[in-house]
Amino acid sequence: MATAARSWVFGGMGTWNDLTFEGKAEEDYEDSSAELYASVLAAFVAAALALGAVDASAARVSRLTPPSELFSSGEESPVIARFLPGQLFDLQATVQPDAGSTITNFAFYFDNAPISGSNAQGAARTSVVTETGEGCIGDDGRTTGDSGCKLVAGLPGNTAVLSTRAVSRSRPGVHTFKVVAQQTNGPLITATGNF
Repeated sequence: MATAARSWVFGGMGTWNDLTFEGKAEEDYEDSSAELYASVLAAFVAAALALGAVDASAARVSRLTPPSELFSSGEESPVIARFLPGQLFDLQATVQPDAGSTITNFAFYFDNAPISGSNAQGAARTSVVTETGEGCIGDDGRTTGDSGCKLVAGLPGNTAVLSTRAVSRSRPGVHTFKVVAQQTNGPLITATGNF
């Protein structure tokens, strides 16, 4: 959008179209001006459509816990979170589905192997937290973060916080973890981190 705006050279004294020529030069100038004008307008349209496309396909994982440089920047190091072999910790992802969609299913993975959603006694250890309270989603469709609400302010109203509790790894070293979330409209949302 900024490039298109900087390309606007039309109108006013001393601008592109404040020039005059004679004969063939005038014809070339008029043709070039028309072509430049159409190109700049096309750039504005393309930029506006691209902005709309970003909003339309905003499905993403906005937060992954434990914190991970791999998730934040794509770089494998430094490894931020560290756990002792056998130490219990939680995995959590804040997932923002496409507009009008919700999360229907999810799974976490360690080193590309699925993590069971129940503990050794068969008790569920997964949860999905969404905003359902009255006054918790504003007129703009975003969470308000008001007292009694579950999610912080400013998230899309269909955001889900996905958790798997009390997980551990017995093998020391750097491990990857991944979340895969299924949306009602079909596409998967994924993110990967490390610890």
